[in-house]
Amino acid sequence: MNDPSATEDGGSTVELSVGRVVHGGHCVARLDGRQAELPARRPRRERPLRHATMLLVRDEAGRVLLQRRPVDGLWGGLWGLPEPDDGQDVALWCETRLGLRPATIKALAPVRHGFTHFELEIRPLCLEVDGARNAMAGDGWLWYNPRSPARIGLAAVVERLLESLEPQPGGDGLTAPGRATQEIDP
Repeated sequence: MNDPSATEDGGSTVELSVGRVVHGGHCVARLDGRQAELPARRPRRERPLRHATMLLVRDEAGRVLLQRRPVDGLWGGLWGLPEPDDGQDVALWCETRLGLRPATIKALAPVRHGFTHFELEIRPLCLEVDGARNAMAGDGWLWYNPRSPARIGLAAVVERLLESLEPQPGGDGLTAPGRATQEIDP
């Protein structure tokens, strides 16, 4: 066996070169007419779909409330949007966490974000609150100004949601360009 790209395998010579595997002098894939099929791709595994509600709580100055995520888990240690528990009343969440009742709640169109092992469908809700100057600052919470962004660690999908927000004419409320909104009774 003089060819450096060949090896002995059970008495027969196997040539190792790009696009050619020969066993006993014959390319098995070529003999079977399967060269174009090999190597075969693995079938794509369906990723499960998970759901989350994210709150874009915005004060009268246009700042959005962010929460630092736990170090362990999804987006560990990054700043993100608050997420109420599944099925939790968001107006009640706002009153309990911030001590404020939202003036308006608007649902934006769902946003999908892909991870290695699952897809996440986010239901973003915009909550307008008044009198938030004294509410929830420090201790893992931050009022963030999307018009003058600070250099903090944000999950990519959160950054996209923040960038999509624009003040409505007159400066009150939120819209997201090109996205459907739905008014929800607080």
